[in-house]
Amino acid sequence: MTMFSLNKKRLLLAALPTLFLGCASLSGKDSKPLSAEMLHGLKDMDPMTCEYQKTWVKDQKTFHANWYFMRQPNRTETRDLATDQGEIWERDNQDRLFKIRLFNQDRVALEYTDGDLKASNRLVPWSTIWSIVDARQFGKDLKLAAKETSYGVSLETYQGKLDGVDVKMEWLPSLKLPKSISRHGPAIDEDLDLVSCKSPSTASIKPMTTAKLNDYRHIDFTDLGDMEQDPAVQKIMLLSGEHTHDHGDHHE
Repeated sequence: MTMFSLNKKRLLLAALPTLFLGCASLSGKDSKPLSAEMLHGLKDMDPMTCEYQKTWVKDQKTFHANWYFMRQPNRTETRDLATDQGEIWERDNQDRLFKIRLFNQDRVALEYTDGDLKASNRLVPWSTIWSIVDARQFGKDLKLAAKETSYGVSLETYQGKLDGVDVKMEWLPSLKLPKSISRHGPAIDEDLDLVSCKSPSTASIKPMTTAKLNDYRHIDFTDLGDMEQDPAVQKIMLLSGEHTHDHGDHHE
């Protein structure tokens, strides 16, 4: 799955893969030390492509994969190399949000309008989409545990418990992005670590072009209930954990 369901106490945005949920034992693996090369002098409003490494443990085996977060002032895109899935979120000049769920192997784009997101309880604050995490948890469920400056960059460490899971996060205020996220619990042993943030012009992974996206098969979220017999729909529902609904269920 590329997403996980929203919960008002959950820290991470739905745009992140359920597979990692950012998470290692708080007493175990340490994240890489902050370096100037990680950030390339970028500030929060600069367009950027950030590469993260996610690590997770399943059946006592450790797995690694790269996860990319591409950000512009009114657009974000994620790409998960472990699942070959991703998401695009966009905000228009009326602050309406639109989401496209990408199934790259099958070349399918599942589209949600602002109304779809509201009616299906999938609407996320833009600040959370833009920062990967909900920074409103800082000082509440997640308490400031340390603060330091390296190479002129401030790094804040927060720790706490969310949904019964121990969480540790290193936060970069200058970018409004996490440097690392760790979650550890009975059913979770995963973590996310920043490799680097670069200007899109120098990054190896590029945002999806309009031409490439137009080559995908586009499916409206509200049409899923009418397409239950479609093999492609059955597959993306299995991959995403979505459920089909009648067409009228998503309109008030």
